[in-house]
Amino acid sequence: MNPMKETKRIIKMKNKNRISKMAALFVGLACFMQAATAQNNVLRSVGASLQYAQEDISYLVEAYNDIQKAYRHERTSNSPRMWLYRSMVYSRVWYKRSNGKFASEDLTSAGLTSGLSMQKFYEHPGPKKDDDIYEASLEVGNSFATLYNESNSLLQRSNDSLISYDSLVMYMELGSYLFDKLDTSAVRKFSNNGITKSAVTERLMYFVAKSDNIETKKRIFGASIKSGELNAMAYEGLSLVYLGEGDTAKAESMLMTAYKNNPQEKEMFNVLKNFYISSNQTDKLLDVVEEMINIDSTNSSYFYLRGKLRDDVLKEHSLARMDYKKAIELDEFNYDAYFDLGANIVSYETMKWRNMKVNARTEADRNKADEGLLNVYRTAEEYLLIATENTEYGVNDKRNLYQALYVVYSELDNPGKAQYYRSMKEYLEN
Repeated sequence: MNPMKETKRIIKMKNKNRISKMAALFVGLACFMQAATAQNNVLRSVGASLQYAQEDISYLVEAYNDIQKAYRHERTSNSPRMWLYRSMVYSRVWYKRSNGKFASEDLTSAGLTSGLSMQKFYEHPGPKKDDDIYEASLEVGNSFATLYNESNSLLQRSNDSLISYDSLVMYMELGSYLFDKLDTSAVRKFSNNGITKSAVTERLMYFVAKSDNIETKKRIFGASIKSGELNAMAYEGLSLVYLGEGDTAKAESMLMTAYKNNPQEKEMFNVLKNFYISSNQTDKLLDVVEEMINIDSTNSSYFYLRGKLRDDVLKEHSLARMDYKKAIELDEFNYDAYFDLGANIVSYETMKWRNMKVNARTEADRNKADEGLLNVYRTAEEYLLIATENTEYGVNDKRNLYQALYVVYSELDNPGKAQYYRSMKEYLEN
């Protein structure tokens, strides 16, 4: 065989093989591009369908079906846009979950799915398009709303034993996360409906307190305390965990430190008070407050707290009134002192005059008792009305304040004002 011809033949075969491999490569690349394009088209279809889903539910059904495909496909299952669109779809489906078009779907946790998907979008380590980031800023409020509403439906069970507080903890942890992503306008909108960050946090703390999971309590209560946020429920919850573990000293040390660093916080004092009462150490609590007074005798909060202790625990009501008055003397804006002084007068100072009236032997004595009683109620009225100037009272405090004023005006024979405060109280109760 001619060596030259053989060499040419071998070279020709190699070139042919190279061309075949390149052709196969191009075919494979084309298939890959086609598959990727197809999945991107699915996501684009979801976005397009969502634009019309409000007017026509068939578009929402289409978006729902398409997002399932994108969620299951390996090329889009973890893309930021897929998580964003999934959150958007489920936040809309939640409101339509009873529609017959979704009858075959299990949408009992659609709100949770929306919230988790939005969290996945924000925490995705990959690059995000500016349009998607902007879209998320507009949509996170919808995701939070459905999550919050769904937690309400879980909470409204007829029997407390049927409520899964561990699940509700998960809901509100996620809700707290999403609330932090809201823009100023959305925060204002929710706040106008009574849903603030502090309300969400309080709700979370309540669910954690009701949970049976000790590790969850330690983690969430502990994180709240370490953050520097003074949340009385977190301190109380963690102290109960320590007490359950038999570590009374650790619980006491934690609460004492928090109280001494924040003596003006009434709720923190109440937590410490409850701790000492439950452990039969009320004398120790009085020692703590009096120690604080000895350190700073110009602090209105210390005298107010000693008054509360004497009023609620020691039942030394006349001494409590003296402390409240001293607190007001030191700080004319100590609204709590006005409130509790007025309430104390209504509950206890009036008893002296009522007893005098019952034991009166002459008409003059009865008239004197009646006049004394009216003067006491007028004094209580003065203190309680000043307390109404406090714009920071919560629902419970307002309700108790209006109840006290209702009693005062009923005794002062002022039916108009009595009815007004009764109506205010009933409004808060409803």
